[in-house]
Amino acid sequence: MRELLIDILKNEVKPAMGCTEPIAVALAAARARKELKSDEFDRMEVAVSPNFYKNGLAVGIPHTKFIGLDIAAIVGFIGGNSDYMLEVLKGVDDDKIKDADKIRDKVELSIKDTDKSVYIQVIVYSGENRVEVVIEDKHDKFTLVKFNDEIIFEESDSNGSNNNSLDLSKFYDMKIIDIVHEVEKMEFKDVEFMLEGYKLNKLISDEGLRVKHGFGIGYSMNEMMKEGIIGDNLVNRASIMTAAAADARMAGVNMPVMSSNGSGNNGITAIIPIVAYAEANDVSDERIAKAIAISHLINNNIKHEIGRLSAMCSCSVSAGASSSAAIVWLMGGGEKEIGGTINNMVANVSGMICDGAKRGCAIKLSTAANLSIINAELAFRDSIVGAKNGIVNQNAEKTIKNLGILSREGMKITDSVILKIMQNND
Repeated sequence: MRELLIDILKNEVKPAMGCTEPIAVALAAARARKELKSDEFDRMEVAVSPNFYKNGLAVGIPHTKFIGLDIAAIVGFIGGNSDYMLEVLKGVDDDKIKDADKIRDKVELSIKDTDKSVYIQVIVYSGENRVEVVIEDKHDKFTLVKFNDEIIFEESDSNGSNNNSLDLSKFYDMKIIDIVHEVEKMEFKDVEFMLEGYKLNKLISDEGLRVKHGFGIGYSMNEMMKEGIIGDNLVNRASIMTAAAADARMAGVNMPVMSSNGSGNNGITAIIPIVAYAEANDVSDERIAKAIAISHLINNNIKHEIGRLSAMCSCSVSAGASSSAAIVWLMGGGEKEIGGTINNMVANVSGMICDGAKRGCAIKLSTAANLSIINAELAFRDSIVGAKNGIVNQNAEKTIKNLGILSREGMKITDSVILKIMQNND
């Protein structure tokens, strides 16, 4: 089981520059150019799943001053490097893409009729040549690469993958506390790479505190704390640091973050509250690394139930609960407290919707980080929301299952209504 958990962490915890939805589109376009062997195209068709469209509609694209999946595709094609995967825009020559917005009329963006939450199809036409690239299931999982009539790569089903797919059935059958115990037994060398996420996400948080990016939620909250409007304490510092990281990221700052389960904002929420806790307390690097590993693994477990992309704000509900569980573990909590803080978070924020990835996500992430600390402290003091409280069950695993039912079955219409509103929101 140790090897499986480490493989999950290596597969699902990756650096990403920019919001992962437009970045995945840029990745597909960059792969198309690699096969086309040309820096120019006549026409490009980009089709994405409804969830992907929703999450890429209003996000800043690194190296540009623009938003949108169409510009992401153009930048990925002109300047991206698909070998870098979710860091596809790393090292982009800004001069090369400075006029990218002037050819937006060459890109046709549409919504694919699919039940998959993660789906991208990019078709590029250049002269007599045509390249098709499809990404499905995960933001960096290619399932089709086709040059004219020649199939360069094809994966017909999700059981095998060029992205090292794993059999996760045993993992999803594990109790939360068993996941924690497996991480506890690991040697420091097994999880030391988790500290890279600590460093990356702290750096972009610092940038968001230094400069007022996006709506400046973290930046302004920090000013409020300096002025004494809000208190200088762990709860507010976690909230401020998390919001600042999201401010910078969603504004398109050219800095990577460590993502979690395909989402950079999930990675921010899964890690930054732990950073805040570690800075306020005497915590060893080994315990920090294990806490971050616990957070990522629980996030993976919860998102398996609610969906990789959904109408539910997974950054708050899933990653918020995950970082809260890791923090209560750092405090010395056991099965009761870890399950209890997950219950508290679900009772607290399960109604928070995902209305797309955007600059305003920073204010949601600030709430999630705030509550991750508060609910950990509540659980540690035996103030735990228990059974027969709405969707909350006495058992954290059952609570997570209930959350998944709510997301998959109860919020399907919510997702379509959100998308409809967004498309008509002048």
